[in-house]
Amino acid sequence: MNRKLYPSFIIKDIMSDNKNKQPRQTDRKKTYVQKRNGKLEQVSFDKVKSRIENLCDQEPPLFEVDSSKISIEVINRIYDGVTTTELDAQAARICANMVTKHPEYGTLASRLVVSNHQKNTCVRFLIGEDEHTRDRTFAETMDMLYLTNDENGDHSPIINKTMRDFAMKNSKHIEKIIDYRRDYDIDFFGFKTLERAYLLKIGDDIMERPQHMWMRVAIVVTNYDLNYIPKTYNLLSNGMYTHATPTLFNSGTVTQQLSSCFLVAMSADSLDGIYETLWSTAKISKRAGGIGIHLGNLRSRGALIRGTNGRSLGIMPVLKLYNASAELINQGGKRKGSYAMYFEPWHPDIFSFIEAKRGQTGEESSRALDLFYALWIPDRFMHAVVAAIEYENKPETEKTEKLYSQAQWYLMDPDKCPGLQDVYGDDFEELYQSYVDKKMYKKQIYVMDLWKEIVTSQIESGVPYMLYKDACNKKSNQQNLGTIKSSNLCVSGDTRILTDNGYIEIKELMGTEQNVWNGFKFTTAKIRKTNQYQPLLRVTTKSGLYVDVSRNHKFCLEDNKLVKAKELKVGDSLRKCEYPVIHTTNDPRMANITTQNYVKKLQYIRNVYTNNPMKKCYEYNPKNIEDRREQLLILQTIGIQPYNVESKIVILESQLNSIQLSVNATPSEQFASIPAFNSEVVESIELLIGIHDTYCFAEQELSMGMFSGIYTHNCSEIIEFSDEKETAVCNLCSIAVNKYVDRLPFPNSDEDYILESFNHELLLEHMETYVRNMDNVIDANDYPTEEGKRSNMRHRPIGIGIQGLADTFFLLRVPFDSDIALKLDREIFETIYYGYLKFSCKLAQERGKYESFDLNGGCPLSKGLLQFDLWENFDKSLLSGRYDWDTLREDIKTHGVRNSLGLCCMPTASSSQILGNVECIEPIKSNVFKRRTLAGEFVVLNKYLVQDLIDAKLWSYEMKQRIIAADGSIQDYPVSVPMEKRDPKTARFPDIPKEMKNLYKTVWEMKQRVIIDHAGPKGRGPFIDQSQSMNLFFEKPTAQVITRAHIYGWREGLKTGSYYIRTRAAASALKFTVSVNETNTNNSAENHVDQETPEKEQEQELICHKEDGCWHCSA
Repeated sequence: MNRKLYPSFIIKDIMSDNKNKQPRQTDRKKTYVQKRNGKLEQVSFDKVKSRIENLCDQEPPLFEVDSSKISIEVINRIYDGVTTTELDAQAARICANMVTKHPEYGTLASRLVVSNHQKNTCVRFLIGEDEHTRDRTFAETMDMLYLTNDENGDHSPIINKTMRDFAMKNSKHIEKIIDYRRDYDIDFFGFKTLERAYLLKIGDDIMERPQHMWMRVAIVVTNYDLNYIPKTYNLLSNGMYTHATPTLFNSGTVTQQLSSCFLVAMSADSLDGIYETLWSTAKISKRAGGIGIHLGNLRSRGALIRGTNGRSLGIMPVLKLYNASAELINQGGKRKGSYAMYFEPWHPDIFSFIEAKRGQTGEESSRALDLFYALWIPDRFMHAVVAAIEYENKPETEKTEKLYSQAQWYLMDPDKCPGLQDVYGDDFEELYQSYVDKKMYKKQIYVMDLWKEIVTSQIESGVPYMLYKDACNKKSNQQNLGTIKSSNLCVSGDTRILTDNGYIEIKELMGTEQNVWNGFKFTTAKIRKTNQYQPLLRVTTKSGLYVDVSRNHKFCLEDNKLVKAKELKVGDSLRKCEYPVIHTTNDPRMANITTQNYVKKLQYIRNVYTNNPMKKCYEYNPKNIEDRREQLLILQTIGIQPYNVESKIVILESQLNSIQLSVNATPSEQFASIPAFNSEVVESIELLIGIHDTYCFAEQELSMGMFSGIYTHNCSEIIEFSDEKETAVCNLCSIAVNKYVDRLPFPNSDEDYILESFNHELLLEHMETYVRNMDNVIDANDYPTEEGKRSNMRHRPIGIGIQGLADTFFLLRVPFDSDIALKLDREIFETIYYGYLKFSCKLAQERGKYESFDLNGGCPLSKGLLQFDLWENFDKSLLSGRYDWDTLREDIKTHGVRNSLGLCCMPTASSSQILGNVECIEPIKSNVFKRRTLAGEFVVLNKYLVQDLIDAKLWSYEMKQRIIAADGSIQDYPVSVPMEKRDPKTARFPDIPKEMKNLYKTVWEMKQRVIIDHAGPKGRGPFIDQSQSMNLFFEKPTAQVITRAHIYGWREGLKTGSYYIRTRAAASALKFTVSVNETNTNNSAENHVDQETPEKEQEQELICHKEDGCWHCSA
């Protein structure tokens, strides 16, 4: 038998031949359909109906679909020459519009679009005169995507050669793994999402099937390992988990940028720094990365520009610059650029920053609407807000000046008050207060003036995001890196260190190895630059010596206690040491006072110092403090510690004789060092004006050294941040936790039965694959910038999140606001966190722990401190008891982990739509919502609710209309109706059981305290080592209720206080006084965070819109 194979890219020739075969003249008035092979065929109602019925008969069969009605609708929309592809699409749209009648219409819509797509992506061939089709293989698809040309005829591959060659070489093996039937598991809206942006195309023609995409991703994230590809493919194609959008977009392509988020610091407060950072972010955005930019180091409006003697215009022009970049550079043509700008509230331009997103009220010149805005909030600010609330709520007779002063907030220019963005906790508090005490701030304000603007902006625009700087840092496993600028033990560049060649400025020795004096002997250490733009303290001793050090530089006291510079007190005595006797021949009066031969030094002393025979000493009266300092350094290099008598430097004759003995002795008899007899005593500690580069060395034996004549501690480890800038990178995936429900509860099932219906064992087993694949993504990634690559390779963070939490609760019939839901949420994340640590530790044993695990004394995990250990308010009795945490701690301390971070809760807008789940960690926003696709806009109902109503024989057209009229609620009364006005006669849904009403509450009908509790120490928070994109929802927003929610979340220890503030009504008159007692953690029930009852009902949207939202997250 003659058999010809025709790949789909050749089928166009066959189609064009058939197009020329026109129907006979007598048939011209009839309507014809063009088939996929190009042939024209007369329209047949029976064929349309037959196709629909065949799809309905697939497993599971659809009994509620009226195939005749759909067929009639399709026939009525047919026009002459319509293609069968368009007929299938038309039928699918009709079914999607009927999904509110019965869920089975949604299933049929899915089957129609999938079947249509599979027919369009098959290979057609002839056997004799008969045409047949088969599935186009993965290898054939990859080959086509590699061999494609651009419109000029030049080779322009979409996938890379490595992917194409692997697919061709392993075609048979791969094809045995792929199951094309799983395309039918994707619902209509999920498929439309894939069709719009994810499936690879040549021109406008979609080449991939969903299974091809899952396989392409599986190959990349398993590092082309055939041993791991089948399991990963099965997990992906069965909807157990999915990687983030950039990974789905770009796996195996010529631009294999797989990471989701990049956190960039403004490289410098200068023209070069602004544009250098802009260029880096543009490259990232081009490759589908979301970007977070910290702007805190930019000087404020009106600040002096020293190079030109001009004045800064502040941050607004910079925001507009980045806004234009976000508009110009979309993410690979698939989605808009996403820039989130981070700012701290002490900056003088904070009001301009808040105003920039207020599209309704802001001036055009002061807006940058395409950016997203986030506040990086220190605890000091929130304490001021609380103090202001307390002050405003007190009677006039009880208001005190002290309380009012605590409610003051100070705006400081980073050029004049440097370092605030680099410190947190007590370090921030002390530095901030020192600037306040010195009156170095630019402006003093009442904190509520700023808070009002923040809350008003959130009501109007949903932002700024609220992230708490202290909680983020204190609970980070990267805390040995994240604020390392403030915790390095470093000194200024003009500090002289004592080497075997004498005292030399440390910056002159950068990059070299030197023999440094550790107080008792010389040891070898490498001199390094450790940072830039740092605030320093000057520590001066009573002898006249001083050293300029970082705030955390450590000094050893006489009792051997180590104390940071910022903690030193006047009168503290420093530890004694010995002084070396150094043999060199340098000039004694060189500018940097290096040392010289003994004899020349002694001669110098006898020539310069005045001999006092009566007192048997030599005296010197320094010209000034610098001259005194120089003399003391010279004397130290010959082992002399002089006496300070009034203003004179005094050397005893016996001290010189000791040195003379050493000079005249044989080398073996010479003194190696001379002990000090007095301690240096601290006379003052003061903050230096300006910012400075810092340097240090890591002396390995005692971690001590001589810095400008003062014996102090040095760095135990050094991270070279200054010369090697880093861009933090986040690689993401999300687990569909609803897929781990392995049995459905019976009516009235007890708590244990419900909790045991979630399969923790299977989830833990799969975590090994998830962690391994995410670690592979780090190595497989094609980084847009070297800074990003350097950071990711050193710290190897991953971000494993979830989706479908609400689906899980629906399946288990657990209301979101119940205690069981809170417990299950916590235990799910406990399992994920344990699995991440267990398998990251296992990977560390295979591949090595991440590079910065032990740096700067080690990360918290290196000390056995897990995430929940860093939450002071976490009750460890809430641990499930499933896991052996103590053994895991010891394993981690011994072997380390492969990844510095592991868990976060990011938005999953698109990926959850692909898998058909409720987004991320959120409750449902409505039981009715609109889905927008390229095919149109469709009304969709909560599939779980509809099925429950069907089972209860309550589903009808009339019920559907009632739910839509109630804005997607099934509660008897709107939230806005007070309890005393709720008349049973006006109940909207008296026929729906109470249990069902509790289960299907929307987020607008829950207390927002529930959302916060799920995110906090009672819920999942202690197991999330990054953070959570936690939205808050307010039916009728007021300043009081939003303030109450923020303070409650902050007091609970959240890292992210809010991602978006979602509202359903326009802002009304705002009252900014809230009782501080209502924000206490241990409130009574009536003080729960909740919406206040508005005086007047305002018009609401009928239906919630299910849209993608922002692509950059606060997780």
